[in-house]
Amino acid sequence: MINRIKILFLELKRSTKSMLILLGITSMVIFYLSATKPEPELLVMEEKVWPVSAQIIKYADVQPQLKLFGEILSSRRSELRAFVGGQVTQVSDNFKLLTILSIEMMWLKKRLNLRY
Repeated sequence: MINRIKILFLELKRSTKSMLILLGITSMVIFYLSATKPEPELLVMEEKVWPVSAQIIKYADVQPQLKLFGEILSSRRSELRAFVGGQVTQVSDNFKLLTILSIEMMWLKKRLNLRY
């Protein structure tokens, strides 16, 4: 069997022989490198501990108490303009109420020195 392989090898062309030799050397180098690779060090990861505080709970209706500050604005804003100069003689009651509220808000802003 070995003699047959030897005869077949001798009958091959020179370029084919060099390719088979190169293929054999490459496979031997790959086998050597994989056999001698260093084993990686095993890292033991410790589980993180999260400290918590626990409380005994009771079922109850609870409403949050929020202390907020802000500004109240009207949802509607209107400007009264006429095409000609003159005096306004009558406006709706709703418009009067909104005007009174806006005047009170302006007074409050001046009193509290609010600027925006």
